[in-house]
Amino acid sequence: MKYTQNTIVATFLLMFVVNFLNAAPSKEKSNFIMKLQEASENTAKILVEGKNEDKIFILTTHPVDISFTLPVELSISPEIDIKALKQVKNEAYLLGKSKMEKVELNLHNLNVKTNYFLQIYLVDNAKIQLVQSFPFSTLDKEPEKQASNIAFGNVTESSMLLLWQNGTGEGRIVVAKKDGKPDFPEDGKVYKANEKYGSSDSKLKNSFVIFDGQKAANRCQVKDLKSGKYYFQVFEYNGAGESRNYLTKSNSNNPRDKETALPAPKATDASEISNNGFTANWSASDGAETYILQVASDDKFQDILPEYNSVDIGNITSIEVVELGSGKTYFYRVQAATKEGRSRFSNIIKVETK
Repeated sequence: MKYTQNTIVATFLLMFVVNFLNAAPSKEKSNFIMKLQEASENTAKILVEGKNEDKIFILTTHPVDISFTLPVELSISPEIDIKALKQVKNEAYLLGKSKMEKVELNLHNLNVKTNYFLQIYLVDNAKIQLVQSFPFSTLDKEPEKQASNIAFGNVTESSMLLLWQNGTGEGRIVVAKKDGKPDFPEDGKVYKANEKYGSSDSKLKNSFVIFDGQKAANRCQVKDLKSGKYYFQVFEYNGAGESRNYLTKSNSNNPRDKETALPAPKATDASEISNNGFTANWSASDGAETYILQVASDDKFQDILPEYNSVDIGNITSIEVVELGSGKTYFYRVQAATKEGRSRFSNIIKVETK
């Protein structure tokens, strides 16, 4: 059989690729799933799942391949005190070896607010090789004192101002929830804040983060509220990014709830107008328990009729106004009210009797 030059070159390349693939480390060996299940100021719980093969674990603060000598006898404990281990390099600890498919590492005595890397090594042809590195961080110290004394100002139908006394954290977030207590933030997470309640980018479980501030900031505005009761809680924190540690304890007047102002009714044209009266009409206001009516002979309501000076007329949307003069001009407006307060006045309606 004759071989052309192209055939010889193609055969050589094929043999080279096959030999290279056989000699190269298997990518499957580095296919480990590592999950940070829990972290605190000086502890971390990490779950490692993978193949049934010898895995060597190194904990380090620097993500570099570390050369070390493997002891003859090397096992691993589920509870690992870092301070009790000998360093193989500066800030690098040999945790142990395991062949189990699922390994849970409980690390203790870690440094506060520190970035770590859990590195997995495998032995391949008597050579120790780094196959995977997993970064995680411990939390900063938890603040000692929570924010307190939430107060409210400028309460309207759709917004309000919140003020509070700061605690001892580097910063704080304010979480709001309608008709229920706010959800707690999770340590190690940073939430986007948005003063517009209900924004999808600021969601925290079933609540919303309306403020995230540091230093002396102790107030925020919340907008886009619907009619109803809202609950607010301020959470102090220390740290940034994955090291953020929230204080979730309550304190004096934190959390606290507040209802939005009642929406003002909309007054509509009078009906059944006669020579001595008319029927005043208006639309219902969400949450109103009763309505307050004023009737005056001027549109500034400086000359209010005594019998119609802020009269409580009940939870109705129309009422007959009687005993008026013939051929005269009158004005009326209404307020929605509950036991807690009143809304703004409605628009003003002008009426001329016959």
